[in-house]
Amino acid sequence: MLTIAWDVDDVLNNLMQEWFCKLWLPAHPGCSLAFEKIVENPPHKLLGTSKQEYLKSLDEFRLSKQFQEIKPVPETKDWFLKYGDNFRHIVVTAVPMRQSHLNAGWVLSNFGRWIRTLHFIPSLRKGEKIIQYDRNKTDFLHWFGKVDIFIDDNEQNILRSQELGIKGILFPRPWNSSKLTVKQTLEKLTRISKL
Repeated sequence: MLTIAWDVDDVLNNLMQEWFCKLWLPAHPGCSLAFEKIVENPPHKLLGTSKQEYLKSLDEFRLSKQFQEIKPVPETKDWFLKYGDNFRHIVVTAVPMRQSHLNAGWVLSNFGRWIRTLHFIPSLRKGEKIIQYDRNKTDFLHWFGKVDIFIDDNEQNILRSQELGIKGILFPRPWNSSKLTVKQTLEKLTRISKL
C-alpha cells in the first residue's frame, strides 16, 4: 500500500483564500487585490505590509472560529471518498507551535477516517525558541523514509522531495507554476498511484 504525504494549508483546505476574504479584506477595505493575483507566498509585499504583520493576521485567523469552520477543498475530499481507502495517508505541514493543535484538530475532524499520522514542522515566530528536529518538510520526509507520493503547494518542497526519490505533485495555487486544475491534479495523483 502506497503512502501519500499531504500538506494541509492550501491543499486539504483553502486557508489563504479563506483568510484573505474573511479577515484581510474586511480589515483593509481599500485593498484592491484579488485572490487570483496573489502570485507570491508569503504575499506581504503584494499586500503592502510587512511579513510580520501578515503572519500576525494569519495567526489571528488560525486562532478564530472561522478557521475551524473552513471546509475541505471539495475535489480533494471527493478524491478521498473515492480512492482514500486504497492508501496510507500522513500529513506533513508547517504551522506555528501554538496553533498546531488546531491544525491537527481540523485534519482529524475532516480527514480522520484516512489520516492518522500528523507531523508538523514549527513555523517559527519572533521570540520563540523551539527544538528543531527538522528544518523543513524534506528533512522530515528523509528521516521518515516511508513516503511514496508528496502533495504540496510549495514548489521548493516538491523539488526537494523529488531529490529523495519521492513522487511530488504540485497542488495548483496562484503562487506556483502549476497549469493544472485541482481536478486534473488529483487525476494525476490517481494515475501515478497506479504505476
